[in-house]
Amino acid sequence: MVPLDTVLLGFIIVFGLMGALRGWHKEILVLFSVVVALSMRLIFSRYVPFVREFLDRPPLEQFYIYTGLIIFMAVAGYAGPVVSARLAGKGGRDKLQDVLLGFIIGAINGYLIVGTIWYLLHQAGYGVWKIQAPLGGSSAAVVVQYLPLMWLSDPLLLTIFVLSAVFLVIVLV
Repeated sequence: MVPLDTVLLGFIIVFGLMGALRGWHKEILVLFSVVVALSMRLIFSRYVPFVREFLDRPPLEQFYIYTGLIIFMAVAGYAGPVVSARLAGKGGRDKLQDVLLGFIIGAINGYLIVGTIWYLLHQAGYGVWKIQAPLGGSSAAVVVQYLPLMWLSDPLLLTIFVLSAVFLVIVLV
């Protein structure tokens, strides 16, 4: 069985390579889509009464709901440039710094997407698809402390959300 920290690292590298190939302009849209998904999770589960009641479910069901939200928003972010001709035409990818920045932002996307799913899996008690919890003292048990939603506080997430919205308005207008 492959340790979860190895899976996370593998996905970070794959997402980074995809980012290098796609360019940072497209990867930034995916990053903002993931930030929106995380913000939606926070806002709807805490501040919207009827949604909060709907989401008040056992951890395993929450895992499926929030994982679906994260994946849906990530796919929407990846499909965005294909759907929007205005965004698809922004910027070139012929310079080394564009490739490197694409790799870095892609790796961040991989960390946020897969790390958030791992966090949700951790909250659900690893009762999904026969995945076992990391053994105490293993490197995977240490990595759990650094998953996105372990350190991403509510005020920080909302601040990132607002800054992302401002950035998009500046770039698109």
